Amino acid sequence: MEKMKSVGKFSILSTDRTIKLLVMFNSFYHVVDFTRQVPTYKSVMFVRNVWLPQLIVSFILVITSILSSFCITRVSAKFLYGDVFILTTVEKLVTIGYNLHLIIFF
Repeated sequence: MEKMKSVGKFSILSTDRTIKLLVMFNSFYHVVDFTRQVPTYKSVMFVRNVWLPQLIVSFILVITSILSSFCITRVSAKFLYGDVFILTTVEKLVTIGYNLHLIIFF
C-alpha cells in the first residue's frame, strides 16, 4: 500500500513564483508593445534577443516552480526524486542557457 502524506498546503503564489510571474508579464508587455510600434532595427533586435527569450524562460521557470511545489506536497520517493533531480536541473539549465545567450549576443 502506497502512503501519500500531505506535508503542507499547495500555494499558488509564493514569493519566488510571484517574481517569476512579474518578469513573465513584463516581458509579455514589451513584446506586445513592440507589435504596436513602428519596428526599428534596434527594437527588433532587442525584442528578438532579450524580451522574447526572457518570456520563454520565465514561462518555463513558472511551470517548473508549479510542478516543484506540487511534488513537494506529496511525500513519495518518486515525486521527490523527480523534483530534486529533474525539475531543479531543468530550471538551472534553462537559466544558465539564457544567461549565456545574453553574454554571447551582447
